[in-house]
Amino acid sequence: MSVAPDAVYAEVDRILVILEHPIEVERARQISEEGYTAESDIGMADELRFASRCYRYQAATLLLAGPVLTLAPPSWPWDPAYWKPTADVDGNLVKAGALVLAAQDEEKALLERLRARQSPAVAKIPISTEHWHHIVERPAEPDEPDAPEKKPAVVCQTCWLEKPCACQDGQ
Repeated sequence: MSVAPDAVYAEVDRILVILEHPIEVERARQISEEGYTAESDIGMADELRFASRCYRYQAATLLLAGPVLTLAPPSWPWDPAYWKPTADVDGNLVKAGALVLAAQDEEKALLERLRARQSPAVAKIPISTEHWHHIVERPAEPDEPDAPEKKPAVVCQTCWLEKPCACQDGQ
């Protein structure tokens, strides 16, 4: 008897809801024991999501076909030494969920970093990746605590260097 892949992924989604607390515990472990904080993960959201999909696929394969090879899949974004699937569905889904949380944490940290570099008026505007190539203003940092305020520096939102920059973003 063959099971439809849609049914397997529906079961995976159902299990993920049940595993919400263990996923949060695994994410906390990644931060405290392995040092994978949101700040250290900046720029890695895509890789974190790819890795999550690999563990989710591993869980679905276990549901569908039973034990499988433990080699890193071709889509695994990092060195194969970091591929550590478990022999059970739940363990792989916990890892998948924790990687999604890590990607979300990374995105929040990146937005906070971007907003911190903007002027207070601009920081209130929601940031969307669609508009990251535009120029924003941020207050210039005074050289000394008692120094008079300088005019805001114009910053390239692609490379976050003051204009003119070397990224040739066309702005």
